[in-house]
Amino acid sequence: MVDVFGTILAAAVWAHVCPGDWSTITSRIHRRAYAAMKRDRWIVVRALCDGGRRHAVDAADKLTFDMNRLLARKRLGETAAVRAEVEGLDNSALSLRFQLVRLVLADRLEEAESLLPRILVTQEVSLHELQDWPVLAELRSRPALDSLLRKEARKTYRLARKRSRLEGLVSRGRPVAVGIPAAPEPEASGADPPAAGSSAAAPLADQ
Repeated sequence: MVDVFGTILAAAVWAHVCPGDWSTITSRIHRRAYAAMKRDRWIVVRALCDGGRRHAVDAADKLTFDMNRLLARKRLGETAAVRAEVEGLDNSALSLRFQLVRLVLADRLEEAESLLPRILVTQEVSLHELQDWPVLAELRSRPALDSLLRKEARKTYRLARKRSRLEGLVSRGRPVAVGIPAAPEPEASGADPPAAGSSAAAPLADQ
């Protein structure tokens, strides 16, 4: 519990030095709680989230503390109580990232998996977060998320190779097509080219 005491003491000192700067204080508590999660120190996580939620700067901040506190309770064996509590949350009012966490905490893993394509499109949860968040440990043990992460990793690798080849061509002075149409050639009649800003000079403007 030294972590908890040290964090609370630091928060109290900061609050005295910079009264009202709760965003800095709660950010520090979030970081310490996350570090404790990564070390499976769930009693510490629960205590930090208990303290942090009282000083949350907005609804999303408070919900983050609440979800992390529920995760700590689940890891400490309160699975049934946590499931009952998260089932009572209004899912329609939650963002996709919190919907995902809620479903995983409730052990509704198939429903959580159904959110993954939308989450990747909206990028509400990054690939790194999907790989790293402690709350998603059960989801990562299933084939769906593991397959998705492997697929995205291969896609990222192919894009990186393509970018590397393009950079190599540019560095050697070879022209690289980038998908921008060339300016139209003036007509043979000798007419002047279209003036800048006219519709003829910008054929993509209306598309």
